[in-house]
Amino acid sequence: MSVFKRGNKWQYDFWVGGKRYRGSIPEARVKAQAERAEVTIRDSVYEGIYGKNVDAPKLRDFIAETFMPWAKTNKRTWVHDEFRSRPDDGLRRAIETLAQRQKQTDAKVPTVAKQRQLAAAVNY
Repeated sequence: MSVFKRGNKWQYDFWVGGKRYRGSIPEARVKAQAERAEVTIRDSVYEGIYGKNVDAPKLRDFIAETFMPWAKTNKRTWVHDEFRSRPDDGLRRAIETLAQRQKQTDAKVPTVAKQRQLAAAVNY
């Protein structure tokens, strides 16, 4: 076990397959907890899932499932939040109209494609 204490935090440091893995374990209060955490981290390295990014929830899902129920319970102005959290179809239509005008005036195709990409991103 390669666990040691630096300041108030426990640290791990080990090598697997010629690659070094090190970091802190701020949740651990005693050496036994730090060693258990290090074993878990080492197992995730062996399984190939160490450091893999986890997909973040979509903004619309967070708003619908977490934020709006909280806002309705704790805020007087939750109606404003509900209005502001809706996708802005007006912006999408404005960008599409602009894209059509630019096509008519022989605008560069990447410009139109970029605007459509931005419109899609805005509507999360």
